[in-house]
Amino acid sequence: VSAPPPQATPIHETSHGVPSVFSKLTTAMLKQARRDIANSSSSSVRLIIGLGKGGRWMEALAVLKEVGRNANALHFNAALGACKEARKLRELLALLDEMPKLGLKP
Repeated sequence: VSAPPPQATPIHETSHGVPSVFSKLTTAMLKQARRDIANSSSSSVRLIIGLGKGGRWMEALAVLKEVGRNANALHFNAALGACKEARKLRELLALLDEMPKLGLKP
């Protein structure tokens, strides 16, 4: 008895309706950006923007947290955009509250 032929792996959708292939790509980008954070703030800003546009606001805020004290106004503006896009008012207001504590103007 021969084994059944292998079936093609379907492209599953995430809760946002985005194919998991995109999710895997974004995850790979996230890993790369985490490596690059120490070397380049522009890659982390771009990642926060991309995650926000993809509806992944929690991951965008996680990247901002990883940047830590090296975060600048561009990082915060990108994170604010992610919160705005996801309609997360509480998180948006918390970011606005945190900015002056770091010497950044909201």
